[in-house]
Amino acid sequence: MTERVDFDTATAAAFSFMRRHLAQLGSRTVLIRNLRGQFRILAEKKNLPQCDIGTLSQEFQARLGAYGGGDPGPIFTRKDLFAADTLFDSPDILELSDPDDPTAPIIRHLDHAIMGADWLRTPGTDNAMEHPHRVVFYGVKGGVGRSTALAGVAWYLAARLGKRVLVVDLDLESPGVGGMLLPMDRIPSFGLIDWLAEDAADNQPERLVQDMTAPSPLSGQRGGMVRVAPAAGNNPDNYLVKLSRAYLSEGRTPQRSFAARLHRLLTDLEAANAPDITLIDSRAGLHDIAAVALTHLDAEGLLFAQDSPQTWAGFGALFTHLRSHRRLAALRERFKMVASMVPAVDSPAYLAKFRENAHTLWSNTLYETDSNGDGQAFNFDIGAEDAPHHPLPIPWLPQLQAGIHPNLEPEDAALLDPLKPLNQWVENLLAPAEG
Repeated sequence: MTERVDFDTATAAAFSFMRRHLAQLGSRTVLIRNLRGQFRILAEKKNLPQCDIGTLSQEFQARLGAYGGGDPGPIFTRKDLFAADTLFDSPDILELSDPDDPTAPIIRHLDHAIMGADWLRTPGTDNAMEHPHRVVFYGVKGGVGRSTALAGVAWYLAARLGKRVLVVDLDLESPGVGGMLLPMDRIPSFGLIDWLAEDAADNQPERLVQDMTAPSPLSGQRGGMVRVAPAAGNNPDNYLVKLSRAYLSEGRTPQRSFAARLHRLLTDLEAANAPDITLIDSRAGLHDIAAVALTHLDAEGLLFAQDSPQTWAGFGALFTHLRSHRRLAALRERFKMVASMVPAVDSPAYLAKFRENAHTLWSNTLYETDSNGDGQAFNFDIGAEDAPHHPLPIPWLPQLQAGIHPNLEPEDAALLDPLKPLNQWVENLLAPAEG
């Protein structure tokens, strides 16, 4: 009986085939997956003998079944295609390593997915350029207090430390932090969605930047300032029409990808507002916005979670995916778990269980084993407080869940007390720059 092939087994088989035959096909060979999930191979060696192509094609199709291409065959060479360079040099090619075997060859993979490629795509922007500290607030599920915590951190940095804070609401499909920090009469003329719409049409989006932020009343009296760039401006007309086009990559060059466009938008906002730090409220879930925010913006990532099977399953899917990222070593050092909405009853036991589950997740995905015995592997003991898995706790309190809003008075600053671990962590980011 023939073994049934499905999407997962076909994917594993395609990559195994590539690693086994890459020397024969050429190192710049591209494994291509179409929108239906089927694989084809664009071989680098244009003079690959037909007998080799035939043998390799039979092996490929026998193992992948319905996912192994089809007529006229799964393997092409440069001479078979008109303008083959557009595929060989596509900016959307992912160069994927084998997370279980660092000596395995790199596979060049072009996935014609509708969305999701930004999780593994290497940034095409110059993240080495100087910019303020950036912190992304992210969760795989919504409703975990992410935006409220961001608003509290912004308030703390400005009101108590006198910092200039830029808050960017990247949760385009569920805007929230802008309304927490700005009263309706302060909403600026334009939002992020307007910049993306004008940029898509090459209609000088930079002209909007000066009218995309407004000061929050929560800025305080110590010279600090919270300026907010909301998702929408004060004219919400056509928001959904603009949103339906917001995530598209324009053109076929890295400079016009969705990731590059968001990076340019953020850079423009920082240049216009000169913040000490930028706090970014990311969309929840495994979404393209989250992919860009966590992996393309040269930012720290605060990962908000509750101790639930759904949370760990979501982060497990994400972390397993990220294991193939070529910049994994740089990324994982910038992540930090946040245990949000910790119950008041038996909170030490809850946090201990959270820490245990987080350590298991990280150990099974992003941590390394010390196979060489030299102590250089990226992993941590379960109790290491500086470890990414070790959570910053935020308790569940009714007064905090009621939200932070722009009409709060200085005497309401006690709302910041539950956020002390988080505020201290963000404050420590700024300390080296001042030292």
